[in-house]
Amino acid sequence: MSQTNKVKTTAIKDSMTSFSDHSFKTMIDQSPNATSIYSINGELLYFNEAFVELWRIEPDKIEGLYKTYNIFLDPNFAGFIGEIKKVYLKGVSWKASPKKIKLNNSVEEVYVGSTFFPLKKENDEISEIVLIQENITNLLQSNAELRKNIKEISVLKDALDVSNIITEVNGEGKLIRVNAKFYEISKYTESDLNSLLISDLRTGNMDDSLYEDLWKTIRKGKIWKGEMENRSKTGEIYWTDTTIVPLVKSSGKASSYLGLSSNITERKTAEREIIKLNSNLEKEVEKRTMDIEAAVGELEAFSYSVSHDLRAPLRAITGFSGLLKEEFGDDLNEEALRYLEIIQKGTKQMAQLIDDLLHFSRVGRIELKKMIFDPNPIVQEIIKKERAERNKNCKFIIQSLPPIFGDSNTITLVYTNLIINAIKFTKDVTKPIITIGSKESEDEIVYYIKDNGVGFDMRYADKLFKVFQRLHSAQQFEGTGVGLAIVSRIIHKHGGRVWGESYPGSDTSFYFTIPNKTEDDRE
Repeated sequence: MSQTNKVKTTAIKDSMTSFSDHSFKTMIDQSPNATSIYSINGELLYFNEAFVELWRIEPDKIEGLYKTYNIFLDPNFAGFIGEIKKVYLKGVSWKASPKKIKLNNSVEEVYVGSTFFPLKKENDEISEIVLIQENITNLLQSNAELRKNIKEISVLKDALDVSNIITEVNGEGKLIRVNAKFYEISKYTESDLNSLLISDLRTGNMDDSLYEDLWKTIRKGKIWKGEMENRSKTGEIYWTDTTIVPLVKSSGKASSYLGLSSNITERKTAEREIIKLNSNLEKEVEKRTMDIEAAVGELEAFSYSVSHDLRAPLRAITGFSGLLKEEFGDDLNEEALRYLEIIQKGTKQMAQLIDDLLHFSRVGRIELKKMIFDPNPIVQEIIKKERAERNKNCKFIIQSLPPIFGDSNTITLVYTNLIINAIKFTKDVTKPIITIGSKESEDEIVYYIKDNGVGFDMRYADKLFKVFQRLHSAQQFEGTGVGLAIVSRIIHKHGGRVWGESYPGSDTSFYFTIPNKTEDDRE
């Protein structure tokens, strides 16, 4: 016998005849719930080990409880005294509502459930009151969490019902349960459900192998996913994105199959429209391609005409005006000679314009032959030639240029046009300086040509690279207005960018970029 029970045994009163039964006392001692017994006056008569553990009673305080504790004086039961007295007055048991109680000598508070019931003597007289108590804090917390989960599941179910079609079918494909969304989309009613099979929704447009795969998959207890075309009761076609989950019993066999579907009719309609548009677009592209090929043919014919038909008259004008001046120059007055000079200058400019237009036209059709090459000797050769022909006083500052991955012939044309431009627009400068260099970033290399010429107004910078657009008059600076357009077309074919920066009477810089060699290019 434990120390606690020894103390309690000495405290049992002779009047507790109903409690003196040994088997009843043993049952209380072995009870996992805190059990205590009180006289009808509220005095503590007996309690078990579980009572000591619940209330955390110190061993040296146990014996004193029998002398001092009275349940009617315990503030924890202040609101229950009337109900407790009814237990022995009327001889009926009573279960109190869970109460939050502070444990003995502790800041911890727990919820305790208490049940009172009377003990009777052989003559049915109430002799004692039994109190069984249990710490139900965890139970209440679990119930609260359960209620929260049920609420969340309910909200989720409501959300699914609003947005999804939910169906349940048995192994024969008969619909067992559906939600309101099913009735809304399919147009079937509750009265139809008794005889409705899932196969009744088929349109006949889908291959039978799809349904065979569906049933084969879910009968193995696996989830099936796919898109399905369905027919409503009124004949309308609707599409669903469907997931079917087997509902497996404890035996391991599926009792039924749950379908969760979203209505994707609008998406499928849009897809069909896109396919139709793509088909029409392909036809349009084919037609446009034919038109472009025809236009290219016409352009090539025009180029041939320009190259041969227009050059012949120009050569005739240039030749005969030259002969006229040579043979009869002594007989012509100054005004006539000036006219001849204007004619020859005009034909020369026209020939140059034809050459530039042909270059521009050909650049658009050139197939780039990309390779890594060193631009430095190309730039040196262009400078040597153009400075000798145009302005020997130009000072060139040339930085070492990195290799270019591109078409060397067209890049040569880019540098030629930009260097000619720089020389041309520095002709009136006392000490013309032209700088050629580059700067490299992670994705591209920026090449530049800077000069200290007349500059231009940035408000009109967008016109620089368009055909025949000039920011200075032909009287000031010769040219056809095609060179920078050729530069722009070549750089864009390389996947780069080109732009200019300047101010009137200030330095001018032209930049162009060439993308670094990519993995695709290396292949």
